[in-house]
Amino acid sequence: MTKGARVLLASMPFGPLLSPSIALGLLSAALTRDGVDNRSRYFTIEFARRIGLERYVAVSEGNPRSHMLVGEWLFRDALFGTSDKDAIDGYYQLLASQGCFDDGPNAGRGHWKSLEAFARDAEAIRNQVECFLDEATVEVLEFEPTIVGFTSVFQQHVASLALAQRIKAADRSVTVVFGGANCEDVMGRELVRQLAQDAGELDAEAGGEESSHHWSAVLTAELAATATQLLATTTDPAERCARLQELLLTLVRVRHADCRAGRLKLDREIRARDRVGEQAEAEERAAYRRENKPLADALRLGNLNE
Repeated sequence: MTKGARVLLASMPFGPLLSPSIALGLLSAALTRDGVDNRSRYFTIEFARRIGLERYVAVSEGNPRSHMLVGEWLFRDALFGTSDKDAIDGYYQLLASQGCFDDGPNAGRGHWKSLEAFARDAEAIRNQVECFLDEATVEVLEFEPTIVGFTSVFQQHVASLALAQRIKAADRSVTVVFGGANCEDVMGRELVRQLAQDAGELDAEAGGEESSHHWSAVLTAELAATATQLLATTTDPAERCARLQELLLTLVRVRHADCRAGRLKLDREIRARDRVGEQAEAEERAAYRRENKPLADALRLGNLNE
């Protein structure tokens, strides 16, 4: 990474409020060591201030049930568009059907004692989302980053994607990178696949080593723009599917080409270093012969005289 880069590292709701990210801490330290201007921003704290500490902690700790992903649902409208009343009521009914507000051993974690209480708090939280994301976008862009990195674990994914979408809409030159547990293995592959279908606001997914268990890909701005245009102009589902599959295959070919180019560049650098080393060794041998030529000549003359 060049020293001219400016990197903003972000932790979004509903990440842990009182525990800083080890990943962001390590990345920030490495960037600082290498002279790269960087900033870590815990937007978790700002959102907790907006909605109230108790509400934030309740969601981040998995209330009413962790597998219902309440934190992701609270941000879903910001990423996917406004839900109608039937969709919202359907989610509430799903929570109730899971026994989230019942008494007894199968009850939820207990912060909300009734569906009505949860619905009131959920509405209050959802009303804060758009303004929060708008202000976060302004703050990110004021830093003028070249790269924005999101750590995504537990219930941080939808909020992170919603902010990334706004950043890319405001400045396409900003590179957006995702990493963390939510980007590993099949989840990382599905993230890239879905973004290829939905106009692709992600530039890179940092999922570890390239292997059968870790996969990363680069979405170019040109292909993302093509996907956006396709979604806006094509209404036939079958045609959409076929065209988007073509785009995804193109992305895979681009990634493979990038890997090959990187290997070729590395091979050239290694060969260049080897040539420099061989030339230096040859020069050292020649210098050694020049320095020791008088002695070698004397020894040969002495042998001949004997």
